Amino acid sequence: ATGQVEFGLTTAYGSESPVAGWLVTDHSITLSGLRPEATYHFRVRSSDGAGNETVSNDSTFTTLRDSITPPIQFTGGPAENGTTCALPVVFDWRGSDNASPPTAIVFAYRVDGAALSEFDVVRRIELAALAEGAHQLEVRARDEAGNESTAIRRFVVDLSGPTISQVDVSTAPTEALVAWTTDGPATSHVLFGLTPDLGSTAFEAGMRTSHRVRLTNLQPDTTYHYEVVSSDACDHETRTDVATFKTQPA
Repeated sequence: ATGQVEFGLTTAYGSESPVAGWLVTDHSITLSGLRPEATYHFRVRSSDGAGNETVSNDSTFTTLRDSITPPIQFTGGPAENGTTCALPVVFDWRGSDNASPPTAIVFAYRVDGAALSEFDVVRRIELAALAEGAHQLEVRARDEAGNESTAIRRFVVDLSGPTISQVDVSTAPTEALVAWTTDGPATSHVLFGLTPDLGSTAFEAGMRTSHRVRLTNLQPDTTYHYEVVSSDACDHETRTDVATFKTQPA
């Protein structure tokens, strides 16, 4: 005979499985999309090859408690360990669940270990008052059964140029080597010239923390003005004050 199941939260049922049209004697039908910890009424219907139908009496079953946590996915904002170059920092996220509809999942969040916010349907946060440096956003999701999950996103806020230190110049008659360090990876440029207006540029390609730029074709026994310039990955630039060095006599 064929097989079909009518089911629902009351004896009015309201839902039914597709008809299993094969004429068999052993029947098995899976019901999906059910609520956890809910009592369902059901009855089965079967028809033989001649179309004669039999309907069972009403019976019930109770589904188990949902114990699967709702996963969280970040859909916007800096990547893990990524750098953001301006404020506010905006994060978006969403949750999913095996039993609760997405609209029934609520979220709470906190930044840098602060107190957790109230659970709400919020799926976006704008962080406008962060200090420069490393931060951590924690988001928690809760489904209708009370199951919770946590997602962490670590990120860095970069609002200013690199710190330049240990500037040093070593000279020869026709060249000079300018060296300095920065507190993070940055570019290496030196502006130089015979007057404070400078006018010439030398650079070393790449991003680094230890910088060495060689100035060539200089005049012997001559005072030069120079300025060191470094920019980080956010294009935040730092310049030193204009200073001088003197090349060695020929």
